[in-house]
Amino acid sequence: MKTKALSIILLALVISCQGKKSVDYANSLVGLNKEDVELLNSLTYRFEELATNVYGKDVEKAYFQYLQDLANNNLPLHFFRYSAFKSDLERLRASSFYESEMVPLSLVKADEELTEIPPTPGYQKNEAPFETMVFNPKGAYIKSLIQLNKVKVVSEYLQFIEKGVDLSPSLLAKTLINDLTIAEMQDPIVRLIISVNFHYGLGLLITETS
Repeated sequence: MKTKALSIILLALVISCQGKKSVDYANSLVGLNKEDVELLNSLTYRFEELATNVYGKDVEKAYFQYLQDLANNNLPLHFFRYSAFKSDLERLRASSFYESEMVPLSLVKADEELTEIPPTPGYQKNEAPFETMVFNPKGAYIKSLIQLNKVKVVSEYLQFIEKGVDLSPSLLAKTLINDLTIAEMQDPIVRLIISVNFHYGLGLLITETS
C-alpha cells in the first residue's frame, strides 16, 4: 500500500515538473535587470509554443518554417491575431526593457559613429506623428547579443543593427534560411533573436501602424 502511494506521489511530481515549461535563453545577457530577462525568456517560450503548434513540427523545424514564411511574406494571420499575443505586446510596451532598449528610428543614424542614445520614457504613448520603434543599437541588449553570439550570419545581422541600418525582416529571414544550420538553430541566442527581434519586433510594428 505504501509502495502504491509513493508511486502516485512520484507520478504527480513528474507531471508537475513537466508542466513547468520555460526557456532560459536570456539568462546569459548582461546589463539587463531580472524582470527584463524573465520577460525575454517568457516571450521566447510563448513564440516557440505558438510556432510548434501552428506548424506541427519540432522546435528547430518550426523556426525554419517561420523564417520561410517571413521571407515569402506569407506568415499565417493568426500569428498576430490571438489574445495572448496582444497581452505579450502590452507587457513588452510596459516594461523597462522597452523603455531602455527600444528607441524611435529617427534617433538612429546609419553610420559607424553612433553616440549613446538615451532612453525615451513615455515615447510609445505618443500617437502623432507615428514613429517606428527599433532596438537601440547602443543599448545593453544589442551589445550583449553581439558579445554572446557565435553564429556568423547572425553576427552580420547584429553588425547592421549596431550601425543603425534598418533592414527588411523578409530579407533578413531569407539570409538566415540560406546560411543557418540545424545545429545553429539550437543556439539559444539565435532563437532569442528570432523570437524577440523578429516576431515581437514585427508585432510591435504591425500593431502600432494598424
